[in-house]
Amino acid sequence: QFGPDRIKVSRVNDPSRKYPGDVGVFKAGSKKDVERSFEVRDKNVTPSDLRIFATRALEKGVTKIAMAALAENQERFDPTDEMIWAARRGVRLVVFFGVAALLEQALFWSENEGVLTGMAIERVLERAEQIEISEAGLAILQSLSSV
Repeated sequence: QFGPDRIKVSRVNDPSRKYPGDVGVFKAGSKKDVERSFEVRDKNVTPSDLRIFATRALEKGVTKIAMAALAENQERFDPTDEMIWAARRGVRLVVFFGVAALLEQALFWSENEGVLTGMAIERVLERAEQIEISEAGLAILQSLSSV
C-alpha cells in the first residue's frame, strides 16, 4: 500500500529524533509529515513502554502506531488498557507479540500472500545494511527468500 518513497527506516538503536519509532510512513506528497509509525523491540516491552510510545507519537502528530514486541523472553500481557488509554488521546495503537503475530496479520490482510512475503523479504534485504541486520539475521532472510 505504501511505496518506498513514503517509508523511512531508522537505524538500529537510533533514538526517535525525526519521528516516533523505527519506521515512519509519510503522508502522500510530504517529506516531513508522518501518518503512521512502527516500533520494533527486541527487548521486553512493558505497558509503560506502550504509553511512552503513544505519547511521543501524539507529540509528533502521528495517530496510528504499532509496536512489535519481538524479544524471545517477552512477557505477554493484555495491552487493552494501553490501547484504550492511547485511543482516548487520539492515537490508534496496535501491539504484536512475536514475529508470528505480525506476519499472521500481514498475510490475513494481503490479497496475495505469496507476493506479500516475497516482497517483504526483498525489501528488508534491500535495506539490510541501513537497518543493521546481523549476519545471522541476514542468513535467515536469505534462506527464506529462496523458498
